[in-house]
Amino acid sequence: MLNAIIYSMLYFLLLIVELIILFILSGMVTKQLSFFFLRLTRSQGITIRLMALLFLPGVIIHEVSHYATAVLLGVTTHGMEFVPQVSQNNVKLGSVTISQTDPVRRLLIGVAPLVVGLMMSFAAFALYFSSIISLAPIWKTILLIYILFEIGNTMFSSRKDLEGSMILIVLMVISMIVVYLFYPQSFSLLQQLLEKNASLLRQGATLLSVPVGIDIGVVLITKLFTKRRP
Repeated sequence: MLNAIIYSMLYFLLLIVELIILFILSGMVTKQLSFFFLRLTRSQGITIRLMALLFLPGVIIHEVSHYATAVLLGVTTHGMEFVPQVSQNNVKLGSVTISQTDPVRRLLIGVAPLVVGLMMSFAAFALYFSSIISLAPIWKTILLIYILFEIGNTMFSSRKDLEGSMILIVLMVISMIVVYLFYPQSFSLLQQLLEKNASLLRQGATLLSVPVGIDIGVVLITKLFTKRRP
């Protein structure tokens, strides 16, 4: 019983750590690939187009997640864009404009791509081990790697996505700390929930290790190439 709870907590913490690592790596991947394409093409315009094309499927999923969640929550939207926009040293590959709303709905809209991305990653992982897709093993593996790479590097919310929700997030964290300090028995429910979902947590930790490994490989390869190329 105790071992099951400990293992569940460890898998849960591993998931959180992997998400943080993947978030950091996604920024590094974008930067390194941009530098790689720029060194390869010697053109900023071509580099932007290549980056937009490479991440287009993931950007579509990201922005549609924002849009669909806003519509479901009754927040007025003003369209989506998938044309790259350059501003100073930043390149925005897509965007959704929504009306002003309360912090709760703003937070839900902001984190929607992360939730949808994780769900789609689990679905892709499940399909890989099923017989529904009749492809040769090598092509199934390539397809899975591509899907996890796309989603893993586009599912995180930007600072703009969470704009207006930081106060709510801070209040939620403070509330959780207060509950833990004064009502520690309330966390027994969380322990039970983690214990019952130990298998799912283990699968999730295994799944996230794949895009983490892919991103590490991409960063190392592009760094090696750009160092050697004059």
